[in-house]
Amino acid sequence: LEQLLAKTPTKEKLNKLSLGLFSPLAHKLGWDKKINESHTDALLRSLAISRAGRAGDQKIITEAKKVFTQMLKNQKINPDIRGAVYSIIATHGGEKEYKILIEKYKKETLHEEKNRIGGALGDFQNTKLLEQTCEFAMSSHVRIQDTVGILSSVGANSLERDIWWKFISKI
Repeated sequence: LEQLLAKTPTKEKLNKLSLGLFSPLAHKLGWDKKINESHTDALLRSLAISRAGRAGDQKIITEAKKVFTQMLKNQKINPDIRGAVYSIIATHGGEKEYKILIEKYKKETLHEEKNRIGGALGDFQNTKLLEQTCEFAMSSHVRIQDTVGILSSVGANSLERDIWWKFISKI
């Protein structure tokens, strides 16, 4: 639905629906893993946080920014929510956050973490940054097998899908 409604007035209604579904769930599950928690709650936490934050839940966005700052200070953060945090930061971020994520990607040694960051690079809402993401995906900083994932993240961005198409059409 997000893909289909991206550039229509109905997009706001979809965001309201997402907020109604995911915000209460995200707030109930919280940001931290609980003792004896089921693995499904751990998976659901990341999804709920990501969807609520990307739809505009200000409390979630504020907390994601706080967690992101902690991550940058090398504080231990639950890996299950890192992808959600990166996605929210990218969705609501700008050039400053983009540069931080690119540098973090370049320095990261864990492949799984690179995938989380790479997937979030397509969530920015700025055309210039998405064009740079396409170029970055083809750079020597990205393993060839990971290029498609980063390019796909731009293609999955419902607001700026055309950037992806123009870029891959030139390859």
